[in-house]
Amino acid sequence: MHNRVLIVEDDTLQQALLGSALEQRGFAIDTAVNGIDGIRLLQRGHYDAAIFDYRLPDIDGLASARLARHLLDEGGCPSLIGMTADLDELEARDAETNAFDAHIAKPFELAAIVRLVEAAIMRPQASIPAHARWAEFGLSRAPRAIVLPMQGKQRHAFLAGLFDLTSCREPEIILLADASGVAAIEDVRRSGEGWYLPVADLTGRFGHLADVSFTGAAASEWMALAAAVTRFAERRRAVAGRVLKSRDFSTRLLGHIAMSGRPLTPGYDAHSTLCVSYSGFLPARGVISAAPRLEERGLLRRRFVDRFHVCPGCDSSRLSAREVCPSCRSSDLTSTAVIHHYRCAHQGLEAEFAAGRDLVCPKCRQHLRHYGSDYDRAGTALECGACRAVHAEPAVGFVCLDCSLVTDGDVIHTRDVFSYELTDEGYAAIAASAVGLAQELAADVPAEIPGDVPAEVADAVARWSAAAAASGNVVALAEIRYVDREACLEKRGQGAFERARRIFLSNVVGAAPASVDGFSGPTSDFVVANDGPETLRRALSADMLADAEDTLEASLKPEVRFIDIVA
Repeated sequence: MHNRVLIVEDDTLQQALLGSALEQRGFAIDTAVNGIDGIRLLQRGHYDAAIFDYRLPDIDGLASARLARHLLDEGGCPSLIGMTADLDELEARDAETNAFDAHIAKPFELAAIVRLVEAAIMRPQASIPAHARWAEFGLSRAPRAIVLPMQGKQRHAFLAGLFDLTSCREPEIILLADASGVAAIEDVRRSGEGWYLPVADLTGRFGHLADVSFTGAAASEWMALAAAVTRFAERRRAVAGRVLKSRDFSTRLLGHIAMSGRPLTPGYDAHSTLCVSYSGFLPARGVISAAPRLEERGLLRRRFVDRFHVCPGCDSSRLSAREVCPSCRSSDLTSTAVIHHYRCAHQGLEAEFAAGRDLVCPKCRQHLRHYGSDYDRAGTALECGACRAVHAEPAVGFVCLDCSLVTDGDVIHTRDVFSYELTDEGYAAIAASAVGLAQELAADVPAEIPGDVPAEVADAVARWSAAAAASGNVVALAEIRYVDREACLEKRGQGAFERARRIFLSNVVGAAPASVDGFSGPTSDFVVANDGPETLRRALSADMLADAEDTLEASLKPEVRFIDIVA
């Protein structure tokens, strides 16, 4: 049976748009153009939700909602949603009576109001104890959940009726309630067992990345969420304790794949400079760095998904491919016809033959009157508007949308992206005892890397720490920040800054002992030494930094922050 929704709106266009969007989600729709007719329809039939426009022609939407609550008994009144272009006024007027269960501002996004209607229909179920609802789907109580991002009081109260948001015990699932919460998932992953929790997408936008999508409108969604919580919990119990406690990215990656029960799959993501994100919202750079090494060890099996072109300046894959002039690399190319004069055999661009409305051969000055007997069009050529060069074929070039660096197609880098699944050896490794995977991957060395270090850098430091520990050494880490970054960007552009930064880091590492290496982060760089802090401090002394910067065209003004690593 379809949920029924009443739309009370005097603007027939908005009424039609909203009704069509809700019908596509499976709702049965009735409409009214004024408050009186809307109330009459509510009295005659059962509705699960009603949307009232605030500005209605007879009695306004707020008065209509108040009257509906007065005329209908508590069990017969559906969820009421107020819709207005003046949200502040409506909320202020409704503050004392709470006639509406929710408010939404005009102009509205259709997807947003559909989600709001779905949530409003779920709201009456909040009177049923949470544990009783979840018991139908195999859980003894409501799942303990983290909501990302933080929600307003009304939305938080609604979710609290479905999930346990107050428990002091470890959470069992992450609820993604808004797109802005995607960035916060990585922060949660860094702490405790956050790496080993499923993600439930409440937005309807991230089904390819989340472990389960949940709106509450269908029993199948409740069942899928309960199954995800149960699956992750059971597999956490089957994994070695040191894997769960590990801070090593590679170990966590294997553990997460095992608990999710599905391959680690990339999906297209225009918001990421890599143009992909991985299922489970795992850091794509960390996966791309760590997964190939795990595959080499036989713990993962990969499958090719796609190939991306990569900016050599900033490593971004957000590139615009374009045809350019082989001489000057301008994209100002115009296709023009090539004319062949039979009599003197001269060939040239049509513009060279143009003489007003006639065609005149520039070599022998004869008028060309008859196509096919005097001349023909031998093909087309490309003329560059910048340098006026003419070429038969264009070159292919790329411009980076992040740093504006222009790169020729024959020298552009590429990056292959793969999906990964556990091999039998991988399953055996994560189920191993204390002498198993966690020990092999040096999960406890280092035991603590600050959370503001990018995941791929932390992973590299963990590997260096493992090698250093074998020889009795201590790894040291430092971050190089560039004080003049903004000035350089404004004066020279992103491409010039990234080139200068890349050369500077190369100069630093090149002048240092072999025990020192460098890694690039999003806006700063990191330098690591595997034989102690003294070596690192000498490599990053003021004199060494000055020498490394001396050859640059742009000023970077590097500033060093030494990072404590607790072993």
